[in-house]
Amino acid sequence: MDKLETLIDLLTRGGLEHAELARRVSGVREADKDAELAWLRDEGQPRLMQAALLLCLKDVLRTSVQLDVLHERISDGLDEPLPPFPSDRRDFWSDDYFEWLDEIVAARGLEVMMLPDSFEDRLVAVVVRRADTQRILVLADALKLIVEKSTQRRYA
Repeated sequence: MDKLETLIDLLTRGGLEHAELARRVSGVREADKDAELAWLRDEGQPRLMQAALLLCLKDVLRTSVQLDVLHERISDGLDEPLPPFPSDRRDFWSDDYFEWLDEIVAARGLEVMMLPDSFEDRLVAVVVRRADTQRILVLADALKLIVEKSTQRRYA
């Protein structure tokens, strides 16, 4: 597997058949030919690929503009639901939330990672195996894609 194929495989927790994985990899690699992404061609290859990655992973990504809704969407994608969003805490900002969430998902061997969407004002998360986190970070960096730990977001 090459870097992009490995990255997508890790972001989907190995849940794709080979043909589907190859289709998604091709979608990111050939983003400049995608009519849906034509408006991004002048933005440069890294931003175009980031948008293509978001598009090709839309079925595994959990997105929302609101933290409590994102929480529900993350919970819905897990085998065992998360505890309810702590809406009673007025001091609960996004950094506090992601620290709280990290403790819960770490106990399950998982990690919530963020894929910033610089074109829309929304939070975009994906749940991966915690053991794959470092490899995901290295691959994303090598490909000039932005994938971050939810507890260490630079593009929040």
